[in-house]
Amino acid sequence: MDQEALERCLWASSDGYELWIEEEARKASQFYVVNGTNGKVLLQWQHEFKTAANVCCVCTTEDGQNGEQTHLLKVAWSDSRTVYCDYVTISGNLPVLVTEPLIDVSFDITAFELIWNQGVALIVEEALGCLHVFDTGLNRYLGYVTLFSNAKTNLQLAQLIKYASAQSTLWAIVRQYDESTKVSWACLNTYQISNFTLKSTVQLPRGFTDYTFVNAPGIKHLQRFEEMSTVVCSSCDILGKSVIQWFLSPKMPWREVQRDHSHH
Repeated sequence: MDQEALERCLWASSDGYELWIEEEARKASQFYVVNGTNGKVLLQWQHEFKTAANVCCVCTTEDGQNGEQTHLLKVAWSDSRTVYCDYVTISGNLPVLVTEPLIDVSFDITAFELIWNQGVALIVEEALGCLHVFDTGLNRYLGYVTLFSNAKTNLQLAQLIKYASAQSTLWAIVRQYDESTKVSWACLNTYQISNFTLKSTVQLPRGFTDYTFVNAPGIKHLQRFEEMSTVVCSSCDILGKSVIQWFLSPKMPWREVQRDHSHH
């Protein structure tokens, strides 16, 4: 393998099948379905896209009457303006591949995330800082929000949105703008994902340049609250200060820690 190539495993099953992707600079990315028991490549295909970081995968498995399992892999990826899905069926060492487009858009795709069980696609348009929401089943546009992103810090999508599957709720750090005063600020919003309606909003602390979802250090004796919480860090490198807030609901944080890094 070329020194510039990078391999990673996207999926592995209990009965020995694996899906690998090989990323190589300036070349198409290669996908492999492998029998992990003997290392045999059962299926190989390739796609060209900007970044393999956007590739995501989910699998459903059914048990057959003869004891063999059938796996249906869904592998999502995108080119500049279309999100595709590779449907890979694996049964008895005979994988079958079908590729279909999920959503076509009129802008350049920077990043995307699929909420598989809701059939919803979240697609980022970097030029405007917008997160567009689509119903892939009905091929319907549900709306958009403007994320609070800072171009200098090159934040990942997972740092600005968080999906809570138990409540079918999308949490997002968004930018609000007052046209009359030309001032913007960050808010923590929640949306019902099925029809993308706003459930609640709360203003995050002002005076900071970056707002991200984080995995905060553990809190002694409060593990249960911590597991259920959404944690947001508001920070400013110039001031050397940050605020970490724990939310059980987006109304008010139940815990807040302020930190001063300017003297470190």
